[in-house]
Amino acid sequence: MKKILALLSVVFILGITIAGITYDILKDKNKLPQPKEKNSEVAELEMSTTTEPVSLGEYKKEEEIIYNETNKYRKEIESKELILDFELCRLATIRAAEIQKDFSSNRPDGHPNFYVLIENKYKFKHFAENIWRGKPETAPEEIINEWYNDPVKQENMLHPQIDRIGIGFAEIDGELFVVQIFVET
Repeated sequence: MKKILALLSVVFILGITIAGITYDILKDKNKLPQPKEKNSEVAELEMSTTTEPVSLGEYKKEEEIIYNETNKYRKEIESKELILDFELCRLATIRAAEIQKDFSSNRPDGHPNFYVLIENKYKFKHFAENIWRGKPETAPEEIINEWYNDPVKQENMLHPQIDRIGIGFAEIDGELFVVQIFVET
């Protein structure tokens, strides 16, 4: 019985000490580590989708051309304009770096390409991807024309149910890798 009382006393004293520390911390919030403020421009981009091109890097001009050309082809068949999705651009950039290791629809770990969306909790109903590799000096119009002249890649670009696009670039070891990701949300 004495051991139980002693144990309860220790627990009681410990509880009061913890409560006192918690009270002091809550009383003086400056003791708590404060989250870093995000650049408001970055936070705005993370929350938005747009029909205006957004870029994750130095390929803004090329991204804009590929985005506009894709929508030009869609307009010709009276299909809806795609929304350029910042998160999809980020994921397409990941895929662009990955295809340097394995130029296919599989990821380097063997999973299918769409797992990049699943791993990042991006919800979608339909997924398609176009990939390209070549010289960094290749004009974006040449890239889009190559995709458009390939029946499978053209179908990906013109599929009537897709509503969003992400475009990603990676330049690695003197080669350029470009990815378009299309989804229906």
